[in-house]
Amino acid sequence: MQINTKYQDKENMNGRILMGSNYISRDIVVPCFCKVKNRSDIAYMRDMLYSLTTDIEPMYLREIRRKEELNYRFTQPTSDDYVKLDKNNFPDYEYSRHDQQIYVNGKQYKVVFNGVINPKQKGNKVSFELKFETTELPYGESIGTSLELEENKKVGLWSFDFNIDWHAGGDKRKYTFENLSKGTVYYHGSAPNDQFNMYKKITIILGEDTESFVWNLTHAEIMKIEGIKLKAGDRIVYDSFRVYKNGVEISTETNIAQPKFKYGANKFEFNQT
Repeated sequence: MQINTKYQDKENMNGRILMGSNYISRDIVVPCFCKVKNRSDIAYMRDMLYSLTTDIEPMYLREIRRKEELNYRFTQPTSDDYVKLDKNNFPDYEYSRHDQQIYVNGKQYKVVFNGVINPKQKGNKVSFELKFETTELPYGESIGTSLELEENKKVGLWSFDFNIDWHAGGDKRKYTFENLSKGTVYYHGSAPNDQFNMYKKITIILGEDTESFVWNLTHAEIMKIEGIKLKAGDRIVYDSFRVYKNGVEISTETNIAQPKFKYGANKFEFNQT
């Protein structure tokens, strides 16, 4: 990942002062190849590749691999054996289920194309690289949401590196709470979710009337909503840097503080139940 580090020089002082560092972007390179039936098709294939890589709109990228190296399964030949060919006259071997491509984890990256492809031909094979660059964030993001994780939906979206507790009733997968003033939520991300452009959406149903709603999280400033009347049953939603009450934005009635999460247990507390 590209890192931006800022320093400041001081007059009559040896060295410099570290002002801070932040990650800017991540480059992702995907090696590719394609095969054609006739060499006369190379030009057509090359033009098609160029047309596919001119899109400047962001897209999501996931990593996919095979469980095992793709090899021909050797068997004892007989007089009736033959090699099946595909439509391009290349051997079409029978593979086991371990040869199937699978997603390696539950992460995705929001990227754009970065750089022109440079196809290289060798016989009927064309090799090239697709170069991508992350757009807003240099981090991968989980494909599933915390509510899907809590409801045990779409288990295939998650991977071992998330360190998820799959035992029934596990606290690491609890994200819905009722009739309480304090509790704990577990954040599985390795990068802190502490910026407005990182997805997070928190819904709070008030339990009583108030003109001052205050709550806090372990790694965030105290969050307040004051100056307006709030009633029991009102739905408060923190969505990115905006705050809503029953679908109407009330960001100007808050102290601007936003929820922040770091890896592990994050405690929260409200001034009401």
